[in-house]
Amino acid sequence: MTKAEAEKRGKALLKKLRGDGWKLDIWENLGWHYAASNGPLSVYGPEKKEETFCCLMSDNPNKAHAGAGIWHLERNYSRDPNLVITRQVKEARKVLDQLTKAVRKAERICSYGG
Repeated sequence: MTKAEAEKRGKALLKKLRGDGWKLDIWENLGWHYAASNGPLSVYGPEKKEETFCCLMSDNPNKAHAGAGIWHLERNYSRDPNLVITRQVKEARKVLDQLTKAVRKAERICSYGG
């Protein structure tokens, strides 16, 4: 993909995304690539017409491409970029809820009154 193609596809992706604050990221790494990012979310667009979008979520609330991408879903691909975002956030919520339960239990176990 050329830089111009990445820019064109990236701008088309931005038009599809719901919500404010999305920005386009374009970079070169053995070819040109693009993604839209907003806070911890990044949506990667297809490089070929028949491919689908995917979404990653960083553990850094302010940077999409930083920290651990701990909310990656193995089969979170769709032709609808908003659907992959919704799935990613739902998965993150499930993990966070489970982790919260584990931390509360651990706090009870190790509670020493101080």
